[in-house]
Amino acid sequence: MEFKQRTLMELADMICGNAKEGKSTPFRYRSSSYLTEFFRDCDTDYTHDGSTRNWWVAETLKKLLAEPHSDAATPPRTFSNAIKILMDPGDAVDEGPERPAALAALNVALSREGFEAFYAPDRLASAARMSERESGLCLRYAARIAGPSSGNDEGKNRGDHVTVIVTNN
Repeated sequence: MEFKQRTLMELADMICGNAKEGKSTPFRYRSSSYLTEFFRDCDTDYTHDGSTRNWWVAETLKKLLAEPHSDAATPPRTFSNAIKILMDPGDAVDEGPERPAALAALNVALSREGFEAFYAPDRLASAARMSERESGLCLRYAARIAGPSSGNDEGKNRGDHVTVIVTNN
């Protein structure tokens, strides 16, 4: 799976906690050692090498996206873990645990690739459907699939979706 460089850089800036000049960011700032910790939490062995943080993170995300995955609509597990950890309610900056500003920024980047991140309204029920029966805050990714709609009124406006559920424990 490949994402555009612009998308990778925007996601990298979120993970790094980089703010645009004169603006604040809803993402926690991460120095070199905290970037290493972030990717360890994603179940990887990536260690920041001291290079420019956002470029290093973008290259690391590119490697995560190149890992095996089940189909074109499902991101690799470690990439999903990175998004889950990025959206951890405990890392909210100047907003509540639902993280509306962070979620909006994340969706600007993900939508470029045909993905949408959102919190499941039935968090526990969604999590219970997973084989591991994990509990906690769920973040689902819906990838729009190109092609004809199902023909009913609902399908006309929203398109077909494939959903991958990732829990935040």
